[in-house]
Amino acid sequence: LKTLEKLFHQFLDESKQLKTVKAVRYIGLLAAIEIQTKLSWDVFFKNNIAVAQTEAGLILAPALIYTPKELNTHLKKLKNILENEGH
Repeated sequence: LKTLEKLFHQFLDESKQLKTVKAVRYIGLLAAIEIQTKLSWDVFFKNNIAVAQTEAGLILAPALIYTPKELNTHLKKLKNILENEGH
């Protein structure tokens, strides 16, 4: 789990630099990303990304059974969504 947590935190810290991201908060493998614009739930569904959406942003809690490679794949998809869909 420590490897997953390290990958997750690295992704979250890098996400703070994205134009669509207002704020990022996390502890362990639970995170909240506040975004500029509400995104369609469909875009996450089509990319097999499980997130909870709130008025202000996204709540993330990756599955504990992910391998580091699987987590990295999902985080890359999420980064792509945040970069390209949140205009």
